[in-house]
Amino acid sequence: MKKTIIKGIILAAVFFIFIFILTQWRGKDDQNQITTMGEATFPTIYLTSFENNINELHGYADDMEANYMRDTITPLSEDRVLPITINNYGSKILKLSYEVRSSDTTRLVEQTEVTDFKDNGDYFSANLNIKNLLEDNKEYILKIIISTKTAENINYYTRIIKKDKLNVKEKVDFVKEFNQKTFDKSQAEDLVIYLESNSSGDSSSFNKVTINSKFEQVTWGQLNATRETEPIPQIKEIDSQTASIVLKYVVSIQNENDSIEYYNVKEYYRIRYTQDRIYLLDFERSMTQIFDESNSVFKDNRLTLGIRDENIEYKDNPSGNLVAFVQEGELYVLNISENKIVKAFSFRDDVLDTRDNYDQFDIKVLDVDDEGNVAFLVYGYMNRGDYEGQVGIDVFYYSSNLNTLEERLFIPSTHPYQMMKQSISNFVYLNEQDKMYIDIDDSIYCVDLAQQSYTEVVNNLPLAGYVISKDNSILAWQNGENAKSSTKITILDLSGGQKNTVEVGDDERVIPIGFMDNDFIYGVTKAEDIITDDTGVTLFPMYCLKIQDSNGDIIEEYQQDGIYISDAQIIDNVIKLTRVTLNDTGYSYIEDDSIMNSLDVDKGKTSQNSIVTETKETQQQLVLGYSLKEKMPTLVMPKQILSEKDLTLKLKSTKKQQDKYFVYAKGELQGIFQNISEAIIEADSLYGVVVDKNQEYIWERGNRLIRTSISGITPRLEENGNSLAACLDCILELSGKNVDCSSLMDKGENAVSILSDHIDGTIVEMSHASLSAALYYVSKGSPVIAKMDDNTQVLIVGYDELNISVMNPLKGTIYKIGMNDSTNLFETAGGIFITYLSNQ
Repeated sequence: MKKTIIKGIILAAVFFIFIFILTQWRGKDDQNQITTMGEATFPTIYLTSFENNINELHGYADDMEANYMRDTITPLSEDRVLPITINNYGSKILKLSYEVRSSDTTRLVEQTEVTDFKDNGDYFSANLNIKNLLEDNKEYILKIIISTKTAENINYYTRIIKKDKLNVKEKVDFVKEFNQKTFDKSQAEDLVIYLESNSSGDSSSFNKVTINSKFEQVTWGQLNATRETEPIPQIKEIDSQTASIVLKYVVSIQNENDSIEYYNVKEYYRIRYTQDRIYLLDFERSMTQIFDESNSVFKDNRLTLGIRDENIEYKDNPSGNLVAFVQEGELYVLNISENKIVKAFSFRDDVLDTRDNYDQFDIKVLDVDDEGNVAFLVYGYMNRGDYEGQVGIDVFYYSSNLNTLEERLFIPSTHPYQMMKQSISNFVYLNEQDKMYIDIDDSIYCVDLAQQSYTEVVNNLPLAGYVISKDNSILAWQNGENAKSSTKITILDLSGGQKNTVEVGDDERVIPIGFMDNDFIYGVTKAEDIITDDTGVTLFPMYCLKIQDSNGDIIEEYQQDGIYISDAQIIDNVIKLTRVTLNDTGYSYIEDDSIMNSLDVDKGKTSQNSIVTETKETQQQLVLGYSLKEKMPTLVMPKQILSEKDLTLKLKSTKKQQDKYFVYAKGELQGIFQNISEAIIEADSLYGVVVDKNQEYIWERGNRLIRTSISGITPRLEENGNSLAACLDCILELSGKNVDCSSLMDKGENAVSILSDHIDGTIVEMSHASLSAALYYVSKGSPVIAKMDDNTQVLIVGYDELNISVMNPLKGTIYKIGMNDSTNLFETAGGIFITYLSNQ
């Protein structure tokens, strides 16, 4: 009996020892699978231009498509010496070189290694002695390449220009002084002459302060803001008169309970320099709170996110007891039932570190389930970690039960974040089969996250060539190269992969309009009704608009005899219809109409709201489906799982190169267009610029002569009444071409096709545009054809502060029209202008 007991004790001891060893081994194995995000290691570069440090540059691990890297422009001095400062953060700089290329990247102008850079301890300094190979007044791409002990060939990009009388120092000094004075109300009195305070300026929120805001808003009200970081001016655009400059910095605010809040601030300045003074043409300041989970305001069923914009990226689960939200580059998951808040993702370790706090990325929440698991992606520039300095799409999965963050896939890109944002912010969808649909560079891909594979669903889509449902689960696109030839629309249910089609006969064309909930809306046009007028403008008058449900059944149809729909837009739950009728002189616009949607849209359990307090004014809140417990939620930091396999997936496209026009304004990319007229109208409204895919300027707001006159235009009298042909003859004659445009038009040619065949340059056709926008081309030496309200075409050949000069072929003379009168005259005729931008 005693031996049996002893034997049992020994066996039990062996068993527990075995369990202990097994547990330790498994724990060690698990521990080896856990990682933390690596710290930022790449240096930053600051350029010195005319005695000012400007243009903070961040490094890229890959060779980017440099023609799209137009974040900043750096003016060069007459001797072309560009001093640079490298903040190395302790890294040893082993090699430094630079390249200069043409703006379209096709021509390498210079490639030089720099050997005399200096180590000053906390930073390195060097002079780039750029060779005398640059043309004046022409932009180039400068790429600086650095190698350190931990990374080879880190690339930094800016544009450079050598041009006289840019007055760089005066412009930059003005912006820096303006910013500094806003923090001192007594000094800020000097700024009043630059402000245009009026009723259009919002004085109820510090999130957006403009040139029209009140003095008190511009000077931070009662916030007592302290600037914590030194703003480095970023020059976005510059010419002899104007400049667009952006400042980014961090401010802190001390609350009544002595806690400190931090805010990211961005200021945009558009200024005009004259010998007498500097004029502030535009000013905008945005201010966004950096969320501090330990200092946040939770009350009942409301979470206050503080001073920020209204566009909160959030998604809740079906039960409404869990919500994932994004605040200033960080993803939080609030679990109401368990009273915990998870900081699921953040690059920001130090709010004052310009690398951790770099803002060229965003987060998109894909799915939140009832278990508390969250699928999301981080896209853009990777500030730190395994992909530091790369641009791409990083897909993550947060497991609530395990409190782990797992990386699923990384898709690299050579396009900058601003371009990536244009498509991803609009469309990305993850279904229950772990397949992600995404729009990248004019193609829709289906990415299988489990298999790390992809298929190209549809390629070579025209920009805005598809429509999506509000929840991104249904996609519809036109088949065919353009609307003129499309008789079929494909509808793809992304949740299950089912395809349906809408087809019409060969004598009709079908146009996708959009979705209301999951109901698809499209228009039908008779092929014979589609017209392209003499100027090249095409109109698709839809005789019928149809709404069909997810089963393909028509649930509503809009059709009225003799009335056509020229445009349809979905705004909230209303379809707004622009309508026309056909008469002897063509299509004429009539009163708009609308279709209401009576269905209630499921908005989920969580919503957003705003509150107003005396000091901070308007603040944004999340209104939750359930009330929070009285005590503060517990902060939880997830463990990040280290993957043993390569998660990089490179996508290859069979796309064709499409003509694109890029609108830059207020310091960033505002839109990408295929229609040059739409791009110019957008840039005009935002005081921006339009460039093509080679980064050649197509249009600029404000950069035109005060007065000009184009010589070499001979007035002519057109007896046959074809004023458009006569204007075209004048343009081609000015270009040294002798063409009978009237005969070509009799054969079916239009103005755009004729100019395209005979002008070496970009043909610009504008509709619904302003006279001011058209005069840019006159300033560049190109006459502009303009349509008057009686359908007469005239040629604009000059202008001054008060008048424009036109050649009217029906009168055979050149005469002046007052600027205000001509503006109204052309606007009434539809703002139709045709001109060109010469390649010479």
